[in-house]
Amino acid sequence: MTTSSLAPADGAARIIVAGPSSTLTLPGNIVSQIVAALTRQHLVTRIEVNAGNGFDAGLHRVPPLSAAHDWINVLDVESHSAPENARLRARAFREWVSDDCSLAVAYLWPGLDASWTRPFFSAAERVGALTVALCATVPQSRSSMTSSLVGTLASADLVVVGSEDDREALEAAYGIVGPRIIVHRALRLTGRAQRSDRRRVTAFIPRDDERSLNALLMAFDAIPDAWIREYRLNVVMRHSSVPTRLLAAASYHSENVDVIDTPLSDDDVAALVASSSALLVADPTLDSRAFSQAVKSGIATVVLTSAPLPSVGSGYVGGFLADPNLPVSVLVGMNHALRLADLQFPTPEAWDELASLLLPAARGPRRRGLQPTHDRVP
Repeated sequence: MTTSSLAPADGAARIIVAGPSSTLTLPGNIVSQIVAALTRQHLVTRIEVNAGNGFDAGLHRVPPLSAAHDWINVLDVESHSAPENARLRARAFREWVSDDCSLAVAYLWPGLDASWTRPFFSAAERVGALTVALCATVPQSRSSMTSSLVGTLASADLVVVGSEDDREALEAAYGIVGPRIIVHRALRLTGRAQRSDRRRVTAFIPRDDERSLNALLMAFDAIPDAWIREYRLNVVMRHSSVPTRLLAAASYHSENVDVIDTPLSDDDVAALVASSSALLVADPTLDSRAFSQAVKSGIATVVLTSAPLPSVGSGYVGGFLADPNLPVSVLVGMNHALRLADLQFPTPEAWDELASLLLPAARGPRRRGLQPTHDRVP
């Protein structure tokens, strides 16, 4: 399938970005943010690649918050869906990577099939375009990076990773000759301190919002008895009539629920976020301290809202949506966020920073037959 609403101006260079497509997955959602950032300053085509079976497994259970804003950000992006057959996919790359392409960007996630990258870069080299591989750095990704991506990345002109460890591992694997390798924070999803308590959820609920509180408690009560000892729920909510503590005390798993119904300082909010494995924030506004701290800390956060387009969340790939009218939605969102507790998500500004790194290469002269070299760029 191909969609197009933006035609290149005569002589205009084009950036082509290839990678996972589904915004129901974290890798696909990140590619959308990169495409959106590049599109704000350049002509971009996206090639959607869903190679390998089980691509969506374990990643598609709740809608990402930033995906709700994507239809605005990528409205004018030409898009192609790559065939699953390897031979047909290589042929499609040669067709789509046309002479107006100055920069070909591939987004790679350790553990996902990257075999499509070589024919994609080959098509780019045929037209003299620069080739860039963006490689996500995730917890325990070093072995995957060195074992499965070394050969794939060797044909890139530039490789961008998220950590110094990944850069050093790749440089050690290549030896003297290899692509230029730099580090950028937009590719890093590590950094959250490891905690022995991996099931601590903190929920920030507006004053007197009994609907969200009841949905949250019903979702928490659905956790099986055999598992509940590993969970702890902090509820931050004030109530003008019925004390929040009484409402929480009536829940089935009340012994595992802590209530905070007193005013909190900014430092208190930051401490609560730092000590949590995941957050839930009900109907956050643009000035929400809880959501702002969540983004600053890079923690997986579920926004409880029935609004079709929340006011927060654009560009933040660590946010997810749940409906406070459906306790099962809250439960699924909470469990999904807990599965991502080891990840620290980039702030929305990171995508524009990454685009600023790539755009000079797209606007510069074509380069053919590059001799790759290592480069230690902080």
